Amino acid sequence: MFPRQKLSNSDGSLDSFSQFPLATTVTSLSTAAVPARTKGTLVGIEHSIFAAAGALGPAVGAPLFQARGVGGLAAAGAAAYGLLLAFWRSAVLGVGVRSGEPLKTRSEAKEKGP
Repeated sequence: MFPRQKLSNSDGSLDSFSQFPLATTVTSLSTAAVPARTKGTLVGIEHSIFAAAGALGPAVGAPLFQARGVGGLAAAGAAAYGLLLAFWRSAVLGVGVRSGEPLKTRSEAKEKGP
């Protein structure tokens, strides 16, 4: 009925299987963490970051793979994940790095005081 298609990475089909759910999940989690008035800005920034990653990823990843192999790619990915996780916890979720307590928003600080 339908023509058989070969799943290969040359046409980007395998990439889309992981990129779409990941981008959707990141967008839904991050938009839930910001006020309604900033959601449009956040989505725009996220999509520009996704586009930059799509353009810069192969340009950085291919030489890194040639120089360091799979271990180098894994180390770079782990370092990027660690940095993004630290940023997410501190800036987006408002969790202090040392205390583990959430930071007060401006409205909470006005209501409750220091």
